[in-house]
Amino acid sequence: MSLIFEFECLDGSETVSDLAKSFANRLLQQYHNLSSQEAKDKYKLWATSLGKSKYNNLTEIQRAVGGTYFVGRFPYVNVSEKARTDIEGAGYDWQALVDGVSSAFEAGLDNFKMSDCPLSEYKIQVSFDREHNLPDYPSKRPKILTDHVVALFSYDNGSEMSFKYGVSDDTKVIWWKKDNTYVTAQYEKLEYDIHWAKKFPEPLKMLSQLMILLI
Repeated sequence: MSLIFEFECLDGSETVSDLAKSFANRLLQQYHNLSSQEAKDKYKLWATSLGKSKYNNLTEIQRAVGGTYFVGRFPYVNVSEKARTDIEGAGYDWQALVDGVSSAFEAGLDNFKMSDCPLSEYKIQVSFDREHNLPDYPSKRPKILTDHVVALFSYDNGSEMSFKYGVSDDTKVIWWKKDNTYVTAQYEKLEYDIHWAKKFPEPLKMLSQLMILLI
């Protein structure tokens, strides 16, 4: 199951705290729309693992084994280097953002208030990168909404990875791998080139893209 992060209702002037609350609210909307408890449990585990809190208490053995997979990203094992630089490039503290989203999501599980911007499948596919073509066509999207940031905050159980040592499940560590190859294949090629293109048959596709630029 793949749920692309929906990111309307931003104007680029938000503080990192504003962004964390806004992003968490979008994730909470997706969470509450899930029908099965199993799906909700998996989504909750992912959303609350975006920051460092789930990985701070790993044992020395888990950290040693995980170092092979995390490639120096500990304790923010789910945040790629590109996502970090994209968030910083937009003027935000990436650690504060991902920690803030996870904590706001967890805090909002039992105190959820629907956003003024409802989920819409017709406004979820275009990132800053997809619209950004300088100098003639600068994107109207906030700079933070790059392919890698959208991928970071998009739930995809197909990206789930895990390891354990020995036979006990108590040693199991789960993370979600979204490197450059993943983002190119899953977001740019699959979600944008295929999924988005199918939303609007030609010639409406070009008109829809123009309308998005004007939002």
